[in-house]
Amino acid sequence: MIDNRVLKEKANALPDRPGVYLMKDSIDNIIYIGKAKNLKNRVRQYFMNLKNRSPKVEKLILNVSDFEYIITDTELDALIMECALIKQKKPFYNKLMKNEKAYVYIKINLQEQIPGLNIVYERLEDGAVYFGPYTSTSVLESAIEAFREFTPIRRCNKVLSNKKMCFYYRGCKCSELCNGNGNREEYMITINNIVEFLKGRDFGLLQLLENEMEIAAENLDFEKAAKLRDFINALKRVIAAQNTIKDSNKRRYILALQSIDENRCKMFWIYGNRLVNSLIIDKEALIDHELVNSLIFSLEEELEFKENLEQEAKYSETAVTKEELDEEQIIYSYLKSKRETIKYKQIPHKYIKAKDYKYISEVLNGLRNLPKNN
Repeated sequence: MIDNRVLKEKANALPDRPGVYLMKDSIDNIIYIGKAKNLKNRVRQYFMNLKNRSPKVEKLILNVSDFEYIITDTELDALIMECALIKQKKPFYNKLMKNEKAYVYIKINLQEQIPGLNIVYERLEDGAVYFGPYTSTSVLESAIEAFREFTPIRRCNKVLSNKKMCFYYRGCKCSELCNGNGNREEYMITINNIVEFLKGRDFGLLQLLENEMEIAAENLDFEKAAKLRDFINALKRVIAAQNTIKDSNKRRYILALQSIDENRCKMFWIYGNRLVNSLIIDKEALIDHELVNSLIFSLEEELEFKENLEQEAKYSETAVTKEELDEEQIIYSYLKSKRETIKYKQIPHKYIKAKDYKYISEVLNGLRNLPKNN
């Protein structure tokens, strides 16, 4: 580690430009990667005596001996580059400073004699069916409790040969099956119904719970009605999250424009969690067919590759990885939060496939009315 004063002086000499910074330790390992709208302002904060800084950030700073930086045209460029570099370099402190359990999955192992529903923090290639990733463990726990309360699925995580060892044995609806006396075919029908529900194809359980809630309310059993309401809300949130994941698997095409300075802006062509192409133009320039072709339709091989990805995703509704979903959500959250300096629009695949120059030119020209950069 070198003197913080040296690092502070180096940070003060950084340009007032967007970019990516790479923190290094004493043996030149990259230990943290970040992006900035203004490199100078962001990086020098690390070397100032700021109060209420988190212990993880303090630990990072103690291990920083040097840093590098890469200037980009816009903050969106920096964000996309940051995602790509973190995936490539896997810096220790990016992992440490992120909540490892931020995403959870529902796991159903259909190969087990008595499959159950379990919450796990990692999706493995083990032949099981996974749903997710989801962002709320508590919502997932409530949804699984609803399944266990209103369907005959096992509550325990392991099938035990001695029924006295099972904490749930007396009250569990699947106790006969666990004891070896039940009908597995009937049980698997229930499991398949749950799988269909999680895929958004069968909402019978929701209808059942809503009917039960109405009956409980009519009988003035408000405690039961409130419990059922919470179950219903949790199940609806799980379905909504799964629909988001399906959209991620479909991989959206996005056209975006971000201001660079008073006279120039940058066009971005984004597919899913990746930047496919970008182009700097004059703000007053008419976006014509030639520009559209330069940005999009000149990339025939890239588009063909991505169409193949779309086809693969159709056959695997849980194909999106936690890393890909994370990156995609970061990019789209950024687009939504920067509406003062960036405009964007999703382009339906049919216009890309048809090479509809006119439609895409009109979209881009409609996005050109950008305010000045802050």
